[in-house]
Amino acid sequence: MTKCRREPDHVRWPNIVYDHFAEVTGHTPQKAAVDDEELAARICVQVVPPLTTSVAGPEALRARPIASDMDTRVPVAELVLNRPDRLTPVDKNVLVGSDIDALWSIAHANTAAEPIDRQSRIKRDDVVIEVLEGDSMFVASKIGDMSRLVVSEIGEAPFGVMVAIPNRHTLAFHRLTKASTVLANAHILIDFAADFARCTTDPVTHEIFYWYDGQMQQLTRTDDKGVTELHITGAFDQVFREMP
Repeated sequence: MTKCRREPDHVRWPNIVYDHFAEVTGHTPQKAAVDDEELAARICVQVVPPLTTSVAGPEALRARPIASDMDTRVPVAELVLNRPDRLTPVDKNVLVGSDIDALWSIAHANTAAEPIDRQSRIKRDDVVIEVLEGDSMFVASKIGDMSRLVVSEIGEAPFGVMVAIPNRHTLAFHRLTKASTVLANAHILIDFAADFARCTTDPVTHEIFYWYDGQMQQLTRTDDKGVTELHITGAFDQVFREMP
């Protein structure tokens, strides 16, 4: 596995410049028109670190929290155009009046088609963590469509899946199988996420998540001192109690 990756600085500059211009001037910069064919070919979903502002109003058209935990900041899935030399946020003017659900479906399909170059396994006694990695900056973003990822990469998961996305090129997971190993796997995944998010220039999050029955739940909270706590609540708690 590759621990530390460096993403070219220019990847995030379009987003930074775009948002800064809009904030300072109060106007949305005009962008070149994108025809339907190019939009369908290039639109992708990219998962980014939690935003400092709420996802509401027109911004909600192109950005959605990946988990339903609204009491905490969670990573955000946003619509971007995957151009040969850079990523650019999809202009909100392009989205207004469009079939948003259809665009998100196309974007998820394009992200799902991005390659996974390496698969590995971390095993300690009964603890097993699967790791997916790739040169594509959309590997972690596959968390945005877990139902598809379960079918293509993870396999049957009747008790759900714990997931970590420490950086854009890495997604690690554990399929829950028996209650006796859940907590040990969770703590290994927490350590993995912290380690791989810390030594990269393109981190996403230190937190880990739980996917079950089509819903995503954030399992951990990391405080300002870097201390991460596992919260056994919601669907995770219910499934944990009912597992063999």
